[in-house]
Amino acid sequence: MRLNHLAGALFFAACQAPQTPLATVSSVAPSTRGVKVADWPSVDSALRVAEATSQPLDMGGVPHTVALEIRANPKFAAGTNQARFVKIINCGAGLTSPDARPILKMAPGVSGYFVGLEGCLLLSNGIGHRLVDFSRMHNARFTDVWVFCGANDTAYVGRGAAYFNTWDGGLIGCGVGIGAFSTGGESMGPNSNWVTHVRFAGVGRGLVIGPFVQAWSIRDNAFETSAATALDLSGTRLMVGGNRFEGGPSGITLRAGSDGVIEYNYWSSISGLRIRFDGAKPINWRIDAQPR
Repeated sequence: MRLNHLAGALFFAACQAPQTPLATVSSVAPSTRGVKVADWPSVDSALRVAEATSQPLDMGGVPHTVALEIRANPKFAAGTNQARFVKIINCGAGLTSPDARPILKMAPGVSGYFVGLEGCLLLSNGIGHRLVDFSRMHNARFTDVWVFCGANDTAYVGRGAAYFNTWDGGLIGCGVGIGAFSTGGESMGPNSNWVTHVRFAGVGRGLVIGPFVQAWSIRDNAFETSAATALDLSGTRLMVGGNRFEGGPSGITLRAGSDGVIEYNYWSSISGLRIRFDGAKPINWRIDAQPR
């Protein structure tokens, strides 16, 4: 009986105790589990915590309408304007932008290291825009991301510096899958990036690699499209290998620049695979592609 009275007194005291307020930024310790959006008043406030503590942002597995702009962590060296490890996770229920802004991008002048998306579903809002802007992202990973959008949308676009990023797994169905464009000469493009194990389904153009963009590896992907051009490659030192191309009656076209390697690819279509070299006479291309 005394134990029951004691338990009741403890329960009553706990109920009367003041409620613990939401954590402040200064009280959040870095964690591999990330910052949970559900623990904060808004997605934006949770993102500010993730930036300040260099943690992933956990979207909680529920849909969100967001335009996430990653800002710098002031704890890093003054003047570097860097953010690190702010990866968006647990977003398989769907992310959509409220307007023409990308769902994810870096803030102006900020460089992001080890950022990206993991296990996400990205959806078009129907107005025709770029869903992810990977400009100034470095060592980012887009892992198991599914993107569904319209003919006027681009899933990912990067302009200028954006190095050592990786797309691994997932599906892209958009007007353009990934676009990479230089802002000047050969050292001013999104260089040295990898695309692997991605399924490009029903896209207008799978990848568009602009002039002066260098050293992309496009390996072991599936291009399932009846578009006029599955790959539009104007860059240099590009590697296209181990991919599977499936097209309709019009066949499949790869538009290639003057420098790169196309090897060990397979195609399946009525009209086969056409490789068209535009501009200068192709040099340094080794072609080894076979039907299957």
